[in-house]
Parts: sequence; structure tokens; C-alpha cells
Amino acid sequence: MVISNLTRGKFSGNFLENVIKIASNILGYKLEEEEISLVIVGEKKIREINKKYRGKDETTDVLSFEGLNEIYIC
Repeated sequence: MVISNLTRGKFSGNFLENVIKIASNILGYKLEEEEISLVIVGEKKIREINKKYRGKDETTDVLSFEGLNEIYIC
């Protein structure tokens, strides 16, 4: 489990670990078998990622990339 906070905000490590556990259950991942990366980003960054990979020039709350096991949260 890798957690990256690319914002200036402060988040509890326990809170973020719980987010990963819930997301992995929803996606059907087994944390013991697969590495999951949770990245906390601001609105500008999530908009850039959404435009680059989905062709949508707008902000969103969550983006996930299943093949890469990455979850971006704004």
C-alpha cells in the first residue's frame, strides 16, 4: 500500500489506510496480493489527469486505473 499526498492538506494515515481497504474491497483486490497506490491531489491535478487519460476537461472526485492499481482522490 502506497499513499502519496500531493496537496498541502494533512490527512490521518489511519484514515487513508481505511480508504484503501474499502476501495480494495469494492474493486475486489486482495491487499496481500496486490500493491495499491492512493494519491491525494488537488482540483487542478485531477482535472489534468482526467483530461489526459479520459479526454474529459473537468474535475472529478475519484479516478482509478485498474491495470495500474492506482486511485486518485481529489
